[in-house]
Amino acid sequence: MTPLLSLLSLLTACSEPSGTDADLPYENQPPELLDQRPRGGGLAAPGAFSSPDLAADVTQGASPAGAACNAFAADLYAQLPQTGNLIFSPASIQMAMAMTMTAAAGETRESIEAGLHLDFADSDQEMGQWLRALNAPSETHTLRLSSRLWHADDLAVEPQFQELSAMLFNVYPESLSFEEPETARQVINHWVAEETDSLIPELVPSGALTPQTRLVLSNAVYFLADWERPFDPYETAEGPFNTPTAVVSVPFMNATADQLVGTLPGAKTLVLPYAGGAQELVLLLPDEGRSIDEFGPEALTAAADSVSPQFTELALPTLALDWKQSLVEHLVALDMGPAFSSQADFSTLSDEDLMLSEVIHQSFLKMDELGTEAAAVTGVTMKPASVPPPPQVSMIVDRPYLFGILDVDSGALLFVARVENPL
Repeated sequence: MTPLLSLLSLLTACSEPSGTDADLPYENQPPELLDQRPRGGGLAAPGAFSSPDLAADVTQGASPAGAACNAFAADLYAQLPQTGNLIFSPASIQMAMAMTMTAAAGETRESIEAGLHLDFADSDQEMGQWLRALNAPSETHTLRLSSRLWHADDLAVEPQFQELSAMLFNVYPESLSFEEPETARQVINHWVAEETDSLIPELVPSGALTPQTRLVLSNAVYFLADWERPFDPYETAEGPFNTPTAVVSVPFMNATADQLVGTLPGAKTLVLPYAGGAQELVLLLPDEGRSIDEFGPEALTAAADSVSPQFTELALPTLALDWKQSLVEHLVALDMGPAFSSQADFSTLSDEDLMLSEVIHQSFLKMDELGTEAAAVTGVTMKPASVPPPPQVSMIVDRPYLFGILDVDSGALLFVARVENPL
């Protein structure tokens, strides 16, 4: 088994008519029904594949917001560390930055729009509609996207922004004192833990907030769903997994049945639907001798359209992934730098000069025989744009030293001292 790449795709399912084979349990459905799935979720900007036909396929069937999310995912993935495990939610990051975009004006807004691939007409409204669609109630799974915005007590928030954030993102800005940073941190982390069902108990680390913090915006995503056809836990067994540096023994979930599998150039593909069919796991396994580095999120959107039902022996590792990182340098690399500069324009939010100071993201995912539970949180902080830059030099006199008292006019040393212990 070689390293694999997978994606939890948020794809809208078509309703099946009642009283047909579609009402049968997944394992009893005819193979032809397994392939009657929604297609799409492609990228706004194809071109990652050498095959023109494959590149064209990945653009079909996506809503404007879905296509923008996938294009942003591909761009950001290319900026993130290329070694080791990685789990992130482009939907959470994009939603948080889209709210930030709503607060911006001028070049600052334009740079965020372009970086998020939201530079199309009515992108704010499109993101709001997408959020409401993802949050639609379901009897088969839990998918919850929520946001919160805390601003400093003395920050005057423009009424226009308050109306926009409420209308588009169901967010009502609320005041929070940052004069006691640790208390504010606890308030924010308590919300994070609640919204992620404690999968992520803390997003904001100690010291991240200061009395100069003017605003914190956070988005959380929580997902819980059973497989359409759960794995038999009695079939789970240890097996070898080939990491880039060693062979390790891991638990494999095993099933031999009709599965939605296929191929792309250089890889095998798999789609595992979740109960209800509104979401599915899309997995890409590079062929022997091919590297995981050759593929990215754009390959996953193509993989979703590459499969058909085939009788398959499947062995899939159980997983528990956790990843956290600042995204500032990566978003700057995606040309969103104006938002992090002293020239940032967030005048839609407030007449105070503000700039982004941090964007931090954390994701968690657990996959087992029953299904998948995942959560992600993105936090955006703002500070005054006039905050002085950090010191260029650090000099901490914390070891033995020598000093003198100098007469400036004559240049004479009036006193000379050596200090080995200041006590």
